[in-house]
Amino acid sequence: MNDTRPASGCEGEDLSPLHISQEQFRRATAHLKGLKKGLLDFLSYPKRTISVCFPIEMEDESVTTFHGYRVLHNSIMGPGKGGIRYHPCVNEGEVTALALLMTWKCALMRIPFSGAKGGVACDPKQLSQTELRRITRRFIQVCRYLVKDFGTSQSPKSTRQRDSRYCPDRPALITTPSRTLQQSCSCATPS
Repeated sequence: MNDTRPASGCEGEDLSPLHISQEQFRRATAHLKGLKKGLLDFLSYPKRTISVCFPIEMEDESVTTFHGYRVLHNSIMGPGKGGIRYHPCVNEGEVTALALLMTWKCALMRIPFSGAKGGVACDPKQLSQTELRRITRRFIQVCRYLVKDFGTSQSPKSTRQRDSRYCPDRPALITTPSRTLQQSCSCATPS
């Protein structure tokens, strides 16, 4: 896993999102009785992490390579649920932490999904709508090719409506329990 620790000034403290989410989980489990240590260890780490790199033709006809991550925290509660984060500094540790947190949110709300998350290192503010759509579709295509149970993708409240329309014509790319969920969950959003 990539080391996401700050370079200086914080050597005594690990401020990576993954470390913080795992520490929060550890503190929360102290209040749960009867859970076996092996199970707690299992729930602290993702089931699957994939790292991808893919080329996209930009509107100026140049080709840019993008790096992305897809993390499935687990599949105990059902298919993995989580969106795609677009940010220049997104990394494997951050995406893993977000997938872990999605698992806990779904479990606490008794939603029949497990946690997953995707991330692509890019600056969505510097991309056109067409370029962002190409990145989204290619990322989903590459991840779907590599992993059969890719999971579902969700749209956070801050999503602009057009961002949710990038993949509605491709519901078959998403593995979900029902066709209704396929159509409602196949979207991706800039964060």
